[in-house]
Formats: sequence, C-alpha cells, structure tokens
Amino acid sequence: MPDKQDAAPSFLPFFLAASLALAGGFADAASFVLLGVFSGHLTGNSILSGISIVEGSFTQLWAILTAVGGFVSGTVTGVLWRRRIGTARGMSLPLGLEILVVGMGVLAYENLNASLRGYGLALCLSLALGIQNGVYATVGASKVHTTYITGVTTSLLNTLFYGPEQSAAKRHDRGMFATVLCSFVLGGAAGAFLTYHHGVLGVLGLMAPLLTAMPLCCRFFSRP
Repeated sequence: MPDKQDAAPSFLPFFLAASLALAGGFADAASFVLLGVFSGHLTGNSILSGISIVEGSFTQLWAILTAVGGFVSGTVTGVLWRRRIGTARGMSLPLGLEILVVGMGVLAYENLNASLRGYGLALCLSLALGIQNGVYATVGASKVHTTYITGVTTSLLNTLFYGPEQSAAKRHDRGMFATVLCSFVLGGAAGAFLTYHHGVLGVLGLMAPLLTAMPLCCRFFSRP
C-alpha cells in the first residue's frame, strides 16, 4: 500500500483512530453483554473457553469458538485487502463491509431460532472487528490496534519513559495511543449501555462510529 499518510492534515489520523477505536470498544462490549463472549479479544475468549470447559458449558464454548473463528477469518481477509488495495476508495470499502456484516448479525439475532441466533451475531460481530483489525494496522505513523487495547496500553506506558529529547514521532505515538485507549473505553461504555437497555437493537449504534470513519478514511488515504 502506498505510503500517503505523512502528508495528511495532523488531526485526521487522530480522528480516524478515535472513530475506529470507538467501534472496536462498542462491538466488544455489546457482544459480551448479549452473548458473554468478546468479538475482538482473543485473550479474553481464551480464558472464557477454559472456564466453559471446566463448567461443562459447551453451548457457550461453541459461541466462543465461533467468535474466535470469525475474528481470525476477518483479520486474514483484512490483511490481504490491505496488501492489495492502496486507493482511498479501496481503504474505505472495508468499513462499508463492516456495516453490512453488523446489520446481518442483528437480523440473524432477530430472525433465527433461539439455538442459533447467538452464533450468528457472534460470527458477524467478530468478523467485522477482524476485518477492521487486519485493514487498519497503522494509522498515521503509529502502529495501533483499534479492536483491543492490551498492546496499545503497554505502548502508551512505554512512551511515558521517553526522555526530554523525544522526537516528534514519539510524541505523535503518545497522542495516538492515548486517543485509541480513551476512545475504546468510551465506545465500550456506549456499547454496554445501549445493549443493556435496548437489547440487540442497541448494536445498531455501532453504525455511528463506522459511518463517521468512512469519510475520514477516504480523505486520509487520498492525500498525495
């Protein structure tokens, strides 16, 4: 993918990262509230799968494995897309695909029978976050993940020990990591609130940060 990001206005990467992280936190919280699984967090799902095995809750285990499979498949798809497509339109299309997949998940939850609807929603939400994780591996000059924040938090803590001679690139990293961390937590709070009070229809709130990210992404990657 051509490196067109350095010439972008300075605010664009932060706004784009914030929108993506809001979506990541929202989907992760929504899937946990509704299904008891994480849609974008393999570490958490690994622990939950172990607990399910010990408790003998194999229905829950299958839901967790479905989420893991969806996230891995989506990430592979996103990585392949990122390596082959370098245009502004090409880099914004995965966000449209995320919106479509999330909508399919809500429809599946509303229309499938009780034994299958959870699997459909888990698959769609994790697939959507996997695509996002694979496509948007870097924002601006910083390597970030907007679907989980363990690594981002560690990276942010590392930046606190930069010396007074820190470069502009390191200051950019610090701001980017802090933006992603705060936005992810805020998105998680919003996702938990909406799904707790409105059920699966609250998942549709995920459309807001994704729709916001689309024009930002198009603008960001179209800079010469």
